[in-house]
Amino acid sequence: VVASPEDPSQAVAYVVTAEGHGAAAVYACRLARDELHRALLQGATPRRALAHTNKVMKKHLPAGACAVATLLQMHAAGCKLYQAGAHTPLLICQRGEVLELNAEGIALGLDDGPVFEKSLRPQEIETSPGTRLVFGNDALLRSSGLLGLLTQHSPRHTNMFMNMVLGTIEQDAGEDGLREDVVLITVKRETQE
Repeated sequence: VVASPEDPSQAVAYVVTAEGHGAAAVYACRLARDELHRALLQGATPRRALAHTNKVMKKHLPAGACAVATLLQMHAAGCKLYQAGAHTPLLICQRGEVLELNAEGIALGLDDGPVFEKSLRPQEIETSPGTRLVFGNDALLRSSGLLGLLTQHSPRHTNMFMNMVLGTIEQDAGEDGLREDVVLITVKRETQE
């Protein structure tokens, strides 16, 4: 999560993952994360940070190497979802329901810039008090019973929510434990006072 240098009440939460396996995938993921983080810290908008990251990756990676990213820009009026090649949906928990939302965009590092920037189509999200937004990696979405856990624990305080959801996922993994890393990022809009 990176808070805006100009306005600390605005922030961007993001997750970057690799496409593929091996050294090139690890390097692509790390390069994408570093460039994205650096651009956001310098005050770039999510769109500009993604465009910058894409250009750097295209220049420094072998053909076909790429990374995918999901960014959630948060501000007082709501949120905006950006996805560059990511197909894991943002899960919106409100009033006992879990809705899925995806945005459009191609993976980072595949295009010199024009096609990447044109394909990047963010989704606006209006949030009401008590709405919880959840996103993570593929391993999170493959977790057994995730939607039920989100519905059941969404009203709780965020620390309790994280403990209950992640604890249940780990417990359900059995004696061998989790076979892959699970990334869970959540944001909950405060209730009005």
